Amino acid sequence: MRKDEFVHTKDDGNGEKTGAGLQSQEPAGQSQWKLLKVVTMEKDGMKVLRIKKEINDDTEHNTPSPVTDEQLCPKVDMVFDKEWSQSLWRDDKIDSIDRTEEETPGSSMTQHQNGGLLQCSKLNPSTPILKVFCDPERDTYPDYRLKRESLNYLFSLALTGQDRQTATFKILVFIYWLAHGTSYKTVSETFGIPLSNATSIVRDVADKLVKLSLKIVNKPSSGELALTVQGFGRLARHPVFEKAVGAIGGCHVRVKIPGVPQPQQRPGDQPLPEKALPTINFQGVCDHTGSFIDVFAGLPGSMTDVRILRHSPLYKCALYPPPGCFLLGNGRYPCLQTPVCLITPYSKSDQNPLHVQFNQHHAMALSSIERTFGIMKKRWHTIFLQPLELHPSFIPKVLAVCTVLHNICLRSGDLLEPVEVEDGSKVTEALKEWLASNETSGEALRDSLAKQIST
Repeated sequence: MRKDEFVHTKDDGNGEKTGAGLQSQEPAGQSQWKLLKVVTMEKDGMKVLRIKKEINDDTEHNTPSPVTDEQLCPKVDMVFDKEWSQSLWRDDKIDSIDRTEEETPGSSMTQHQNGGLLQCSKLNPSTPILKVFCDPERDTYPDYRLKRESLNYLFSLALTGQDRQTATFKILVFIYWLAHGTSYKTVSETFGIPLSNATSIVRDVADKLVKLSLKIVNKPSSGELALTVQGFGRLARHPVFEKAVGAIGGCHVRVKIPGVPQPQQRPGDQPLPEKALPTINFQGVCDHTGSFIDVFAGLPGSMTDVRILRHSPLYKCALYPPPGCFLLGNGRYPCLQTPVCLITPYSKSDQNPLHVQFNQHHAMALSSIERTFGIMKKRWHTIFLQPLELHPSFIPKVLAVCTVLHNICLRSGDLLEPVEVEDGSKVTEALKEWLASNETSGEALRDSLAKQIST
């Protein structure tokens, strides 16, 4: 029995659904047993299920430990520095064995591996999807949303150990699951595997691919930083922005939470608005090429962009940008000097010619993050444009994997035109919000940049 499985569930009569399963890892004869308890709780109007571990002892009452606000909606932190290389799930720590494996990535699919998978597909006619991958003349994008070059790049990083055929098969199952609405039933029928196997494969591969973020999603090195600032200067069409090292933005991912009644839609009605379903926030920072350098996901959609930023380690630990540089953000963020130097546009109602000109250049540079999310929505439209029927605690990990695959596609030349890209000439109304005690305004720096543009 896996650690996240239950023996039964029941309603305790107080509005909380609980489930427990025997999880003892202790030697025989000891009286302590580890149990899992699922509790339905509410945070910012969104009900989420929390799995809490308890210790049952014959001498003590089974009193659940208190849950803090931060634990109500788990989040994954992908800041990708050594001190932030792990997600906030405690069971996702990278042990020494995994690190040893990742230091020697395998090569791409060999002819022997292709032959083995092709033989499996011939033995099982219900899995013709494998023939698409094994035939080098076939285009893999319609089925996997990744071109063959991106798949080979992914395999070169993820395939380690001896049993590479099995690992390849599992990765293909996971990619197909991402591309086709995260439906375990669809994956089970397409690949001809039991539904329980499809579920376990998806979970295992997600854990593996999240670890690749240590190599794929990270801040630019000193040499790459010079290229980044030059790139933002070209995007903005002015050298003043050659101190920008990233653009920050975010989006909402809609969720159908298990066990929670959903809004009903009558035939012929307009599609439900985004606010009709609970959402999860997804914050990202990208460079001038649209490659993610920082990701933070998992907090409730009811939180504003400013609150999401203040909860992220990027802000709390002042990890980025380096001194003398700044990030670019839209008007939903405050203009800051510290702890994170973040330059936002002037208010749309501000008709000062200097400020209007600054906003135009700022919008052109900020378009990098808008295009990045547009590309993500086009490639993984079932993730970002449709409600996810997944447990909220698993969704941040899925989003983290999407960013890893996005960066892999950029490196392998697998490019797409974005969808739903905002017009760069439109400036979001600047946010007027109080500054926290640890924050200093960046308006003086912004005024200085605007004056340099006018000269």
